[in-house]
Amino acid sequence: MKANPSRPVAAYIALSLVMLLVFGEVSARLADAFFALRIQDQEETGQKPHGRRFAWKPIHRYLYYDHNGCVRLKPGAVGIHRSYDHPDKAVLIRVNKEGIRGPELLDNPENRILFIGDSIVFDGGVPLKTTFVYQLEQKLNGDAGKGGRHRTEILNFGTSDAGVDQYYLKLKYHGASLKPDFVFIGLYLNDGVSPQGYLGAENLDGFERWLESDFLQPFSLPAHALKWYRRVKYAGKRELRERFRWVARYRKGEYLHDAKAFQQMVAEADLDWGAGWVPARWEKISYYLQKIKNLCDRLDIRPVVFFFPVGPQIYAKIDWPALDYPQRQIEKISTQIGIPFFDLLPYLRELSDKQLLNDQCHYNSEGNDAVAEILFRIIKENDRIFGGLARD
Repeated sequence: MKANPSRPVAAYIALSLVMLLVFGEVSARLADAFFALRIQDQEETGQKPHGRRFAWKPIHRYLYYDHNGCVRLKPGAVGIHRSYDHPDKAVLIRVNKEGIRGPELLDNPENRILFIGDSIVFDGGVPLKTTFVYQLEQKLNGDAGKGGRHRTEILNFGTSDAGVDQYYLKLKYHGASLKPDFVFIGLYLNDGVSPQGYLGAENLDGFERWLESDFLQPFSLPAHALKWYRRVKYAGKRELRERFRWVARYRKGEYLHDAKAFQQMVAEADLDWGAGWVPARWEKISYYLQKIKNLCDRLDIRPVVFFFPVGPQIYAKIDWPALDYPQRQIEKISTQIGIPFFDLLPYLRELSDKQLLNDQCHYNSEGNDAVAEILFRIIKENDRIFGGLARD
């Protein structure tokens, strides 16, 4: 009986592939180790990290899409994020069993709030207890919270680079099962455009979704492969090349005192926060806010919109009638749909003598203190809408 020569060849090829994958995984982990050590050595959150150093990946590496297309964080993940207060340092991020940044859920809080939003709400650049979401919960609980008895629980449903369509999916496929009493929607000016921070988070092909699947989360190689695959796939996309073309003008700071420079910067930022001045971009926001309202009505949840401005709106000293155009648009839409709306811009402009931001939209520690106080003030002054959340 003749031996089948194809069997040794197939075995050799299979062994070679396995060795290649092992080599690739080891190389990817070494790359992660270099990044983690370089950043994590300077970590100053006061929390004691656990596990091996090379396992501390950037927290964004633990994002994945479930079968409903809802972006989530891997439950129990521990990762790092660059600090908003000290760019050369890092913040340790812990994710609970539910896939949410923060402590484990309470058994039976009197009030449960989902705070849904993008990276502004997620707030990875500051320690947990500094985030405005955490601080607001403490303020709402008052003295009871200091004693460990939480009347109100706020769950941070923020994830980086999410848009209003993801806010709807998060509520429908993740948050609704937790039976919240309120949904706070932290809207931002670019929520009507497709997120591009991860090289095209929408319209992913099957290979991309497989590389981002929960099954492959423990490995480093798929994340590196995904990064390079997307660089090649999206190399010709205008929106990926031009999303941040506004940054150079932003850094010059001419917009602070020159209305024309501000308008030019807005035009350059049309694929990012400048979308707030593009009327067509508001159609998507209106559509999904209506879906959120309909879902909340069916589930007896009270939705509230908080609108976060872009930094130039806070600090510009110009006379431009369209400066608050995005705020007027969302107020109009929210009123038509029947969702209470609160604009943070006038409150933050009162604090324009302070440095509240790390960049154009993410709040440093001082900014988080300010936002928490503003939100608490709004809730306290609008008891009819918030149903006694801020009662003493």
